[in-house]
Amino acid sequence: METKPLTLRHVIATVQKAFDTVVSDRLFRCVADVIKMQRHKWTWYCEMCEYSSQGSIVAKAKLRIPHQMMIDFCTAIGFDTPASLVGSQILFYASATFHDEYGFSLHCHALNHHFVTAKREDAKQRLRQELRELWYHNRRFRLTKVPCHFAIISSQTSQGLHDFLTILDDRQLRYSYQAFWSPIHGNEAREWVYEACKKIYLHLKAHPYAFDAIVIVRWGGGTSGISWQNDPRIVRAVCHLPCPVMLAVWHTSDVSLLDEIVAYPLKTPSDAWHLICDLYERTLAIVYGHVDDCARCATLRYVQGMQVLEQLCLDITMLYQRALQQYEDHIVALCQSIALYDPSWYFSQGWVAAMDENGKRLHWLPQGQDPFWLYDGMSWVHVTQWTVYSSMPRN
Repeated sequence: METKPLTLRHVIATVQKAFDTVVSDRLFRCVADVIKMQRHKWTWYCEMCEYSSQGSIVAKAKLRIPHQMMIDFCTAIGFDTPASLVGSQILFYASATFHDEYGFSLHCHALNHHFVTAKREDAKQRLRQELRELWYHNRRFRLTKVPCHFAIISSQTSQGLHDFLTILDDRQLRYSYQAFWSPIHGNEAREWVYEACKKIYLHLKAHPYAFDAIVIVRWGGGTSGISWQNDPRIVRAVCHLPCPVMLAVWHTSDVSLLDEIVAYPLKTPSDAWHLICDLYERTLAIVYGHVDDCARCATLRYVQGMQVLEQLCLDITMLYQRALQQYEDHIVALCQSIALYDPSWYFSQGWVAAMDENGKRLHWLPQGQDPFWLYDGMSWVHVTQWTVYSSMPRN
């Protein structure tokens, strides 16, 4: 005999009564992944799931978390907003309820932030190991000259960027920059910063020497708004940038994954321009030192050259005088030879001849010179016994 069928409402009420009898007083300690969440008034509704080893979902449930509990939890683990929890695995304590309209759900009584922190640290360690094996590790790049061309990732309204550029202008540095605008604080910064890194990478791939350095700059805002610095995608993207990265986002207490891999993990924008200006001053000092060395070397070479030139002039003068004396001696000897063997040449030039008293020594005198005063090479000698000829004497 068939019984009268139950209404759906009666079935749900029976299940709810049995459910409350068995589990209403129990508190479950559960681990699950957050796949979706949204807020309604003062409650966060999270869709939780469990994955199999093959990656498929094997169980799903809804979890209600009070708003203040969620805010305290996110602050403790360093997340910007509750929406950042999507994709994370959490440990929570919850009671099970069965509602006649919404069905089965869990109500959260406590969240264990240590579990999330430990999971994140494990993920960091795995990522660190992976980064060590990357060929392009940004810490390998160092500034070897004063950077003049910058790629800047920052917000258009960033006070830190304004101060950074103002200081460079005050120091009268010649520079240029290309801005890749992106919010640096908040949950939306994650995608924007990643896209900016991709654009810079593609730009450098097409123009390898376009930038001397990449500057990520922000002014204030605390550490809660910059959790993107631990995002594996952003960290990998920065690792592959073939250019030194300067990170200056105003956080002084913690060390992010990005701090560990960038070439210059600076804390504030002022640290960035201090680094650039100090490098400029050191380079300027080196250049001035080289200029001074060149000037001293040029002065020394000039003095040495003048000394060599003076000595050369002295040598030339001495050689000239010596050659002139030799030439004069040669002319005298030649003339004497001509006079001895061909006296007619002297007579043809209008000279006169004076013969000593012995008739042995012949002196040639220019016409008009007193034949009785002759220069013997040391002094003038008065001669009275010499015979003067104006032409060849005849025997």
